[in-house]
Amino acid sequence: ITDDQTAPQVASVNNTYFIVWTSNNQDGSNLGIYGQLYHLNGTKYNNEIQINTYTNLHQKNPSITDMNDMYIITWESYQDGSLYGIYCKTYLYNGTEKNPEFKVNTYITDSQTNPIVKSIRDYFVIVWISNAQDSSGGGIYAQMYYYNCTKKNSEFRINSFTLNNQIAPAISETDDGYVVVWISNHDTSYDIYSKFFFDNGTAKSANEFIVNNYIPDIQDKPDVKKLNNNYLYVWHSHETTAIRIYMRLYPHHQ
Repeated sequence: ITDDQTAPQVASVNNTYFIVWTSNNQDGSNLGIYGQLYHLNGTKYNNEIQINTYTNLHQKNPSITDMNDMYIITWESYQDGSLYGIYCKTYLYNGTEKNPEFKVNTYITDSQTNPIVKSIRDYFVIVWISNAQDSSGGGIYAQMYYYNCTKKNSEFRINSFTLNNQIAPAISETDDGYVVVWISNHDTSYDIYSKFFFDNGTAKSANEFIVNNYIPDIQDKPDVKKLNNNYLYVWHSHETTAIRIYMRLYPHHQ
């Protein structure tokens, strides 16, 4: 409990749940990623686990998902030779390491940060922000993996519009692929945009679509979830007098 522990994330599989977080100065060098596995009744399954193998400088902002009998954990690390990169490790449901730490991003110039991981049937997808890779500020990139952590395809860009910044991605599965949502800085406003993809990583349409109707000011912190045959989007809207929560339901054929 010394110093700060922040940014918790949780997933559950095989009657266990795994909480991961960022811990300050615990691994001997600034920030590191730690986890604790629990039985469903809230008792600890084993001892607290250090997730990151590489410990120099900062490892932070973890994301976790469950897939079959394993947990997939990803985070950003000051490690790939050019500021921050995206790294991943998998564990079996009992806390045993399944796949050792590996680098996710192919493009390493500048920083790759804020990863999000989601399991989709027999594969998983990691999305993140890559700075200046699309030649203009932050962009959203992705890498798909099979269950055994071999790459399903090559790293690819999610956003079609590349001017200014595209940040804060979130992802959800669909019946035949997945959907990604993010913030995009179009002109002077920050709005919520989304795009649907097939299981092979091909986009269902060339361009993303805007989710929010209210355009002034800032829309941020988006998320999306599959809801029966529809997709529910939620986000913050920074209005003149207060920050409000908005939602919108889209049909599955979008």
